Amino acid sequence: MSRRGLVDSDRTDAEGSGGPGSRAAQERTPTKGTPAYDVLHVGRTDLVACLGPCLIVVSHTITLAAVEAMGRGLARLTQGQQLACSLSFVERKSGPSTADEERDAITEVVRKHTKSMTGAAVVCEGTGFRATAVRSVVTSIHMASHSSHPSKVFPETQAALEWLQSTRPRGDLDLALLTESTNALRARLSELMARTTATDLMP
Repeated sequence: MSRRGLVDSDRTDAEGSGGPGSRAAQERTPTKGTPAYDVLHVGRTDLVACLGPCLIVVSHTITLAAVEAMGRGLARLTQGQQLACSLSFVERKSGPSTADEERDAITEVVRKHTKSMTGAAVVCEGTGFRATAVRSVVTSIHMASHSSHPSKVFPETQAALEWLQSTRPRGDLDLALLTESTNALRARLSELMARTTATDLMP
C-alpha cells in the first residue's frame, strides 16, 4: 500500500513502461470510509476514472490509451442496462486538447454507448478562444456520433455537476463526493505533469 492507504498505482502509463502498472488500478477516495473510485488510466497528460455511475476524464491532451480506458469504463458502468454519465475536465490552457485521431476514437466510443448515457458534462474553466475551441470539439463529436444523450460545456465544476444530476432519472449522483474526488484527480494529474516536466528539463 502506498501513502494515504491507496493501492499503489503510481507507476502507470506516465511513469512506467507499459507493464502491469499501466493497466487499471483501484484507489480509495481521499475521505476515509467513502466508496472507492477506480482509476482506469493515468498517462503523462490524461487520467480516466470511474465513481458510481460516472466516468471521469481529466486531460491536458487526450491520448488513444485514455480513449481506450473510457470505452472500458463505460462498458463496465452500463452493464445490466445501467445508465452512465460522464464528467470531463479540459486542463489545457490554450486551444483544443484533442487531435483528429483521438477525436475519431472518442466519437466511436460515444456512438457505441450513447443509448446507455444520460448526459456528458465538460468543464473548461475560462472564456475566449479556448472555451470556444472546446465547445467546437464537443459539438463535432456529438454530431458525428449521432449521440442521443445531451452534452454541454461549463465554465466551472458546480454548474456542471448540477446539470449532470438533472439528467439522472433518480438524481443518484453524490455531488459532494464527486467534487472531492475530481479535485483530487485534477490535483494528481497536475502534480504528475509538473514532475514530468521537471524531469524532462533535467540535464
